[in-house]
Amino acid sequence: MPQFSKFVVGQRNSVQLLDTEGYVYVRKKCRDTPSHSTWRCAKNGAPTRCPSHCYLRGDQSLLLGRKPHNHQSNPKEIEKREVLHSLKKIAREKPHLGTQSLVADVLSNNRADIIVHLPKMESMARSVQRSRTHNLHHILPPRKDQTSAKVKT
Repeated sequence: MPQFSKFVVGQRNSVQLLDTEGYVYVRKKCRDTPSHSTWRCAKNGAPTRCPSHCYLRGDQSLLLGRKPHNHQSNPKEIEKREVLHSLKKIAREKPHLGTQSLVADVLSNNRADIIVHLPKMESMARSVQRSRTHNLHHILPPRKDQTSAKVKT
């Protein structure tokens, strides 16, 4: 029986639940109570439409729903997500590091069986640049439009 493993960060910084068998769940907001929260399989969209869901109790125990998964778990996909999340996190924390050297450093610190599942180096470099740009929008004050600051005489 699977157990709660950890929370992982998905696309757009969504919180996802990972069980010990490698399945990923996203939170189903309409069913939360103080004693448990409801999570549905992350592969619930087309073409898979997995009907599985689970309940995470307050004591961190996992209770599976009645319907099983209709697909296999993919633990390598989870590790790939974690590597990409750590890449973006390092990019935001250390903006002084060059993009290419940062990507190369992350690649050199991971196993070959994980690296083959990662996107192309150019795609990861763009992700680093986007995360840095996104981070700057939260740090810097908004710029005033220079045309609106001019006074007509």
